[in-house]
Amino acid sequence: MNLIKMARKIKLRDNSKAQTNTASCRYYIRLTSKFSVKLYDQKGERDDIVKKQRMACVHGIAPIALCKVNINGYYGYITEHADTITGLTFEEVDELKIKMRELKLCTGDIGRYWNSGLINNRPVSIDFDSVSVGNTILRNKKKK
Repeated sequence: MNLIKMARKIKLRDNSKAQTNTASCRYYIRLTSKFSVKLYDQKGERDDIVKKQRMACVHGIAPIALCKVNINGYYGYITEHADTITGLTFEEVDELKIKMRELKLCTGDIGRYWNSGLINNRPVSIDFDSVSVGNTILRNKKKK
């Protein structure tokens, strides 16, 4: 079945296992073993998150963000699912943070077992909301 059709058939319930306790993502729902849908209250926030995740994906440090979907009044997108159980090594976290900083993304909310995961044994950041990576992409400070 088409992933978009699968996402649109989702029935949301309060206090469900899919409901998250994060800063902005309201629901994280597995569609298949490889893909999930993340849902947000605000369209602008979802759009900003997708933009940052797609940029990071091009550089190999984020899951694929496939397409945007609207479900039951929430704004979401379909994303590649990462293994968040195994955990990253300290070296993998450090390398991931270096790559994120090169892309001007904040890294204070990335750790071995939070906001990171593995896709095909490749470390990735899985959270691109404003709390995790900042409201905007960091700017270089002007040298005096």
